[in-house]
Amino acid sequence: MDHRSAITRRQAKTDSAMSNVHHIRNLGQGAGQWNTWREQEPDVRPDLAQADLKDADLAGMDLRDALLSQANLKKADLSGSNLRNANLAGANLEEVNLAGANLENANVAGAYLLKANFSGANLRGANLSGSGLVGQVNLCGADMTGANLAGARLVSARLSGANLSRAILAGADLRDADMTGANLANADTSGAKFDGADLSGTILQGFREHPALFESAEQEAAVGAGNPAPAYEPVAEGAMDAGAAPAMAGEGGLVPEEIPHEPPPAQPPEPAAAGVYAGEPLPEAPAAVEAPPPPRPRRRRSSTTVNIFTRPRRWRSFSCS
Repeated sequence: MDHRSAITRRQAKTDSAMSNVHHIRNLGQGAGQWNTWREQEPDVRPDLAQADLKDADLAGMDLRDALLSQANLKKADLSGSNLRNANLAGANLEEVNLAGANLENANVAGAYLLKANFSGANLRGANLSGSGLVGQVNLCGADMTGANLAGARLVSARLSGANLSRAILAGADLRDADMTGANLANADTSGAKFDGADLSGTILQGFREHPALFESAEQEAAVGAGNPAPAYEPVAEGAMDAGAAPAMAGEGGLVPEEIPHEPPPAQPPEPAAAGVYAGEPLPEAPAAVEAPPPPRPRRRRSSTTVNIFTRPRRWRSFSCS
């Protein structure tokens, strides 16, 4: 099907939509004329909001800063296109081909991305929060450095070799995802679900872990700083006897005697104990000291990787093709 005729037949729908009719017509002239128009009018922002571009051939087109919010791009070919700073919020990107496309700092929040192909795409700093990246969406080798994937659905996604360093994955659903060889350095994975995901060969250095791995905030801070978890020294059994005073050194290094059970005779008075002045009462025995609580169990982790699984993971392999 000729993509020009496909776009032309939808102009009747587009006239009543929010997108610019002239921009739609220019788009239907093909990548060559469209890119020439963009060079001649660099300050014009293409308005393609809510446009029906299903099955359209938009490969290699210059769509930087374009407004494509809520557009229908189902099965469209956008491979190698320039979508830097474009607004694709809420767009239908089902089975869209974005292989090798540039989506740096693009807004793809809330978009529908069933079976979309982002292999090798540039998604640095892109906003994909709340988007539905389901149906084994292909993100193999994609660069998502600093991307926002908070709350995104990535169930069974193909992320092998993807760069997710400094990405925000808070609350993301990555169950059964293939993340072999992915880079999660310094990524925020708080609240993310990794059940059944394959993280073999994944770089996890410096990433922020799920807080449930730690038993307390104090222990988390201690382990995060590279210090051992706080622990108490156990008290030896029998060291404290409730019926006798513990031995405590007084001045001069001498130990006071036990308080006698019977009162001393009135006449003659018994000699005072060594180190105590005659006529002075013997010092009172200090109160018994309660034993401190038992030590908390420590959770050890290696210096390079951390196992963040709560159940055995599945081992699968995907190809990026």
